[in-house]
Amino acid sequence: MVIKIGNKKISKNDPCIISFEAGATFGTFAGAKELIKAAADAGADAIKFQTLLPGYADRLMGKKDIKIDYTTKDGKKQELVYDALKRRELSIEEWKELVKYSKDNGLVFITTPEFIDSVDFLEDIGVDVIKVSKGDIDNVLLIEKIAKSGLPIILDGREKFSDVEIGIKICEENKLRILFDPIIIVNEIKKKKKIEIKNNKFILAAGRLTKQKNFSFLIDCFKEINVKFPQLKLLIL
Repeated sequence: MVIKIGNKKISKNDPCIISFEAGATFGTFAGAKELIKAAADAGADAIKFQTLLPGYADRLMGKKDIKIDYTTKDGKKQELVYDALKRRELSIEEWKELVKYSKDNGLVFITTPEFIDSVDFLEDIGVDVIKVSKGDIDNVLLIEKIAKSGLPIILDGREKFSDVEIGIKICEENKLRILFDPIIIVNEIKKKKKIEIKNNKFILAAGRLTKQKNFSFLIDCFKEINVKFPQLKLLIL
């Protein structure tokens, strides 16, 4: 199966797509363009933003006195979350220009919408992919709205798998192909059978079960180790 997003293809025969997470880290329109250029120069395939339009900070922040601490090259700083979000609000024309600038630099443009009414304008300005955030994985109305747009969807799988399954079903009903976010679903792992580790010795490996992690090579090596040390067990998380 081949999935096309923007000018890139996703399949078992194509290289891994590397996306730069810009999120809401930019402070100005010019700053956002600098991030796009830096991602392209670094060899990234895509860039992902958190889309904020004028007025979104007020809609998102019921309490406007919440502060956040962060570290800069000049030391630690503190500011209101509301102010940080407000600085990152861009007009529709500015977002349209960022999409074009990304594509001119060979990048796939991925974004996360904050509200259902964001989807129409994202479709209009030509984004390539929409990601549903962890917090919206059970937002059926939002997922259904995105699905009807026909754009590829990335579903964040870090919540209850039953909620993820609902999102998958909505996408399938709209004949969409789904790009699974390759994050370990912690809530599902917690349900698995507990492993008795007392009085046992393990070689522990942790990571996603992907080709890049090459756990098959680890298993082959462990076969030889286990001949000399039969008391050892291999545990892959």
